[in-house]
Amino acid sequence: MKRCSTCGCEKGLEDFSKCSSSPDGRQWRCKACYAAYYREHRQRIKDNVSRWQRENKDARAVITKQYRDTHVAEVRAYNADWQRAHPDNMKAAYRQYRVTHPDYASEQHHRRRLRIGVAFQSISRTEIGERDGWVCGICGGPIDRELVWPDRMSQSLDHILPLSLGGSHTVDNVRITHLDCNVKRGRG
Repeated sequence: MKRCSTCGCEKGLEDFSKCSSSPDGRQWRCKACYAAYYREHRQRIKDNVSRWQRENKDARAVITKQYRDTHVAEVRAYNADWQRAHPDNMKAAYRQYRVTHPDYASEQHHRRRLRIGVAFQSISRTEIGERDGWVCGICGGPIDRELVWPDRMSQSLDHILPLSLGGSHTVDNVRITHLDCNVKRGRG
């Protein structure tokens, strides 16, 4: 039995939440009093937590990493459930990521080719654009390097010999093109 410091009632230990820092291993308030306190002070508690998180970004990052490292299966399951429940958010996030990281997104796509035995080399669109003078390898028109996907006239890497026909993803088999020109060319 334990006495609640808020309501003063004597209750069984099962009516008190666990607390590792307490001598008896239980909180000093019973579950009912804690719930009432939380309901009454919910906004202030949320504000305090938000403020702490803003002021302690490094500590929060360490805590989050520790949690993720020790609860790998739970985090994966939660993320998978969330992604299934929010497909539009996932599409928007992927679309935004491709805009802000065009080289990485392209490289990630082409890494899949390794699984089927296609020669693969890490390639930067910027390097290929500089090499080709920012001129489209298909139509010969200038390429505006400031345009980004999904703009039809943005830069795109074209495989001279398509991967599907045995070409490799290497510097000597790619050229810079307009996205529209590359899509129209297809595998031909």
